[in-house]
Amino acid sequence: IKCGVCDGAYLDEAGVQALANTPSREVLIAKIMGSMMSSVSKFVYVVEAIRKHARGKATAEETDDKLKQIEENLKGGKDNDAQ
Repeated sequence: IKCGVCDGAYLDEAGVQALANTPSREVLIAKIMGSMMSSVSKFVYVVEAIRKHARGKATAEETDDKLKQIEENLKGGKDNDAQ
């Protein structure tokens, strides 16, 4: 395809290619939801660590270690949901 029209705008060959390479609506929504759930999961994990510490199920050192681990993972862009 050499050119096209999208929403009344003329697209050259590069524009058509860019439009073709755009992920589907479902994929984009899944990516956004994954990002949101990752943040929520990390928050819940921290709250759970604090709760366990408050009830005496975890030592202060264990809680501190877990919180430091989460902080390091967040700085490195790693996901901590698997733990």
